[in-house]
Amino acid sequence: MLLQKSLDKVLGKIGVDNTIELLESFIDNSSMETHDMEKTTLITQYIITCSIAVFNLDREQFYSSTVREYREARMVTYYLLRKYTEGSFRKIGELFNQKKRNIIYFCRKCADMLSIPQYNETFNERYITIEKQTIAFISKLN
Repeated sequence: MLLQKSLDKVLGKIGVDNTIELLESFIDNSSMETHDMEKTTLITQYIITCSIAVFNLDREQFYSSTVREYREARMVTYYLLRKYTEGSFRKIGELFNQKKRNIIYFCRKCADMLSIPQYNETFNERYITIEKQTIAFISKLN
């Protein structure tokens, strides 16, 4: 129902042809191939910056702190990088000086936490905020 209302608003505002073009553009550009290093680097830096801001963290401690919020922010970053850049676990691990198995673990843990939103409300709200901002950023890159 909400999707249909939103689609109707867009159609009314920009027309059928432009709506189709917009949707096709988004579908084509909703993730990045790993060979597009410049865009991947921009997305990586953007997601890190968003995670630090949304989780209200200190940039200097982002990569090393063992405090739960820092671990969760890094976990969201790994998960979104995997989802939107199609980067390998190994490549993401290299960016953060982590082993591949750590990235796999945190991506799975993030997916688990997202699958039960009522138990992780704050985490889920933060994740949704960062993901929406990431999608908007990627759509502007292309």
